Amino acid sequence: MIDIDEPLAPRTVGTEILHGSVAIAVQFRYTFVTDRGGLKTTDVIDPSRPKPIQSSTLPPSNGHRASAARTYPFVVTANTA
Repeated sequence: MIDIDEPLAPRTVGTEILHGSVAIAVQFRYTFVTDRGGLKTTDVIDPSRPKPIQSSTLPPSNGHRASAARTYPFVVTANTA
């Protein structure tokens, strides 16, 4: 996470480990990430200490793009059939 309160002096305040992330969307206090493990949600209300929300992890879905509206994530998936 990067603090840009002072645009000419941005600074890193927190990190989130992502494994092969494909798409990231941020909305309000949440980040929504698709990676090899599926869709994951993280609470970033305190950017220096991001908290994964385990109960909102969904299985792999071949997600290629992500967006968010309010607190709803939308993921575009590839048809593998």
